[in-house]
Amino acid sequence: MPTDPRGDIAQAPKFDGGTAELVVGPDEVALIVHQDIIRPRSAFFGAALNKCWKEGASMRVALPEDSLRVVTLYVRYLYDGKLYLDRTKGLDRAAAMAPIRLEYDALVEAYIFGERIQDVGFRNCIIDAFSARMCEPFGTIHYFPGMEHVDAPYPGTSENSLARQLIVEIYISFGKPEWIPGYQLHHNNDFVADIARAAIRGPRGPSVAFSTQALRDFDYSKYYVKDEAVSEGRR
Repeated sequence: MPTDPRGDIAQAPKFDGGTAELVVGPDEVALIVHQDIIRPRSAFFGAALNKCWKEGASMRVALPEDSLRVVTLYVRYLYDGKLYLDRTKGLDRAAAMAPIRLEYDALVEAYIFGERIQDVGFRNCIIDAFSARMCEPFGTIHYFPGMEHVDAPYPGTSENSLARQLIVEIYISFGKPEWIPGYQLHHNNDFVADIARAAIRGPRGPSVAFSTQALRDFDYSKYYVKDEAVSEGRR
């Protein structure tokens, strides 16, 4: 039987509340988005577009420090729930290396943006994309986030960030000693402390035999944001 495409009209998206401009980056590129789509999803934009504030009165929100790549990724996601990235499927190993790095770059940057604008669904979608990226092999090789992708979330996310916790558990469960070069022990103390605390809680690393199936069976949903107050460390 085909999938039923019908939906409840009461839950249909609304587009009659006007639009807002997101003015992105130093070049001030304007992206147009429906208020009825963005305001319920993001506490940040819900507040910014309140007519009590300057941005709400003009329906124009400046995002001078954000990248056009990530805000565009977010706006597209708002409309159909997908993250549009350069895909690596079908590429050989050598040709895939640069796109994989760029994909991890975009996902990490997008998660930091999602935490700042307080969109729970967007962050959880990025966790799913992370898991899909790690589970997609090239032959028998899997590519994990590199140290540059470990470093990036630490300045831009909260101490209790579930993204940090996911990266730590991936390193504990599937990592190898050479994944953490010596210089890392000196300049990202928070990550090193998180790894140490995770190791003390239990010797999970040696107990997990690496395989594609083990990656697929890993419970990524533990790192979904379920409550904004908890994710921001307010409880």
